[in-house]
Amino acid sequence: MHMPITADGLRLGFAEEIGRACAARLADTATVRPATGGAAGAGYLLVAPVSGAARGRLSVWFEHDAAVALCRAALHLDADPANDATTGWLRDVVMQAAGVLESKPAAAGLTTGEPVATVDTAPSNAATFDVLLANGLTCRIAAGADVPAAADLRLEAVLDVDLPLVVRFGRAVMPLRTLADLGPGSVVDMGRSPDDLVELLVGERIIARGEVVIVGGNYAVRITDLTSGSRASADSEGSLS
Repeated sequence: MHMPITADGLRLGFAEEIGRACAARLADTATVRPATGGAAGAGYLLVAPVSGAARGRLSVWFEHDAAVALCRAALHLDADPANDATTGWLRDVVMQAAGVLESKPAAAGLTTGEPVATVDTAPSNAATFDVLLANGLTCRIAAGADVPAAADLRLEAVLDVDLPLVVRFGRAVMPLRTLADLGPGSVVDMGRSPDDLVELLVGERIIARGEVVIVGGNYAVRITDLTSGSRASADSEGSLS
């Protein structure tokens, strides 16, 4: 049985994999722990769409100077890398971390798209962590996850189910004898005016009322009123005796 996908679980799992990906590129080890402070100022923000078991996005913010130092060390440069080189290195780190995260229970069924990098502040809903590498380098990151709650995910699974929608012009009640006498040319009085609204039903529940219109040569219904989904009742319809 899969664990439910939660924003908190994704934030923590993503932060841990970011730390491991950074360490792997520096041939080092890393510890990721919740930060005691926030994520201040502009940094490198990478946002990646997610699909599959949930639709949303993952984001991670890197403290600017620390990210530059990590990139410089990983690429064995004598000077700070250019902005394009830093964002490219961070993008590779994020894609590596996201790929590993997809195999974890916290993100089961998720597929991550390619991240987009900008220089920006950390998302307000992100959780802040410190990545501590054994060689002494550190980097503050802020991991964010915008995904539906578990209840929304259950709803998402059934939203594509097809349901029959019925338009009811009217309803008549008549004795069996009268019903048996019906034939071509018989007229059944529905007990309603041509200007009365028709009802839209799903199953036995009235979900809306509207007026009949012509669209492209076909009959259609323009909805004028949404109901609370009450069960259809013969008491509200015309009858013949």
